[in-house]
Amino acid sequence: MDNINRKEKLLLKIIHLLSQKYKNKAILKGGMLLRLLNSPRHTQDVDYIFVDIDSRKIVAQEINKLLLKEKIQVKNTQLNSRGIIMEACEEDITALIEISVKDKPYATPEQKSTFVLANSFQLPAHVITVMSPAEAFAHKISACLERDSLRDFYDLSLFEPLTSFDKKTLKARLTCLAINRRKPISITFKAAAKLLSEKTHKLTQDKLERELFGLIPEAFFQGGIDIIKSSVFRICQNLENT
Repeated sequence: MDNINRKEKLLLKIIHLLSQKYKNKAILKGGMLLRLLNSPRHTQDVDYIFVDIDSRKIVAQEINKLLLKEKIQVKNTQLNSRGIIMEACEEDITALIEISVKDKPYATPEQKSTFVLANSFQLPAHVITVMSPAEAFAHKISACLERDSLRDFYDLSLFEPLTSFDKKTLKARLTCLAINRRKPISITFKAAAKLLSEKTHKLTQDKLERELFGLIPEAFFQGGIDIIKSSVFRICQNLENT
């Protein structure tokens, strides 16, 4: 098993442990949520929203003890105003756990089986709490507007055929959009469509290969940039009509 798969196996083990301990308080989001939705893009960390917790310090201590029981060491823990960042290690594999305690889900979280990944690693599947895919889609649109990562546009092309974006979530995100880390501004859905379209026109095959080589199947690089662009342009049309 190569290191990318070993890392994802470690991330999945962490997800299972946290779901057993915190149940509906731990809401999975980010790349591992996409993996459970059959995304072929590998991810390097696990992202959560934790709700209804009393102390970040106590949660960090609890997670440390929980992982140690399974011989997973926590080598570094950071507590900040938004949440907890932990570096977890198993043998020579290191993975990042990012937990937000400030964010709240806009849409009702859902239950999702980890079977898709668990079966590939010969692990028993668990049912865990995840962010609504429609909400995750809306957050990903916002991410594409705020930064220039082709990974985000690739993810949009995965969300687009799966679900519609959550309008309430996206409307809230568009009222406080920090484009390229500048001062947050508020924009309309139509302005978002225009900006997203402009960014999409600038996407290139070279950038796709540079950013995603080793993280997605190599076969996708043949014509993949056109698939992404077509999908995102459909999203732009939906934004125009919202």
